[in-house]
Amino acid sequence: MKKILTNLFFLFVLITIITISFSACKEDTDCKVEIITKLYNDTNMLVPYAVVTIEEGDIEVVGVSDINGRYTHTFPLEAILKVTSEDTISVPPLVGEGSIRLVPGKTIKKTIFVK
Repeated sequence: MKKILTNLFFLFVLITIITISFSACKEDTDCKVEIITKLYNDTNMLVPYAVVTIEEGDIEVVGVSDINGRYTHTFPLEAILKVTSEDTISVPPLVGEGSIRLVPGKTIKKTIFVK
């Protein structure tokens, strides 16, 4: 009887360990960034179709914001990056810069003011 209870307890512990190890959630390591481009002189004015450059070292991503001045991108790893936004419609072009620190599992929002 004692041997049966010991075997049942061992089986219960083994099943519990296997269940916990297979059901563990995968940690989200994606780093999302949302860049919003606005005018420096009128902070309520969004800049549509701004050219956004995110770079540092060998990382360089270039994109265009949507009609609401927003540009989003997802990076696989954490980093500190330089952000440049340029309104190419204006003559002369308006430019703004900033920096962002990417955090795994979070969306970092940054507003860049062009002047």
